[in-house]
Amino acid sequence: MSTNFKVLNTGCVTTLRTLELEHEGKKYTVHIFSSDHNSYNEWYNKDWKLISCPNWADDLNIWEIYNENEGQ
Repeated sequence: MSTNFKVLNTGCVTTLRTLELEHEGKKYTVHIFSSDHNSYNEWYNKDWKLISCPNWADDLNIWEIYNENEGQ
């Protein structure tokens, strides 16, 4: 590892929000990440296994759902 560098600044702009959903009796948790440059989400099943976004949720506006239900 080279030692010819200086750290000038560090920062963290990413935030995490959590949304818990139920669809047809199955529970899901969505982690919503955002930063100054992008946003994305990760879906987990009830066993906290990372899964692909379910087909039924493809057209959902996750941010809108979160904002409408924040604090519940």
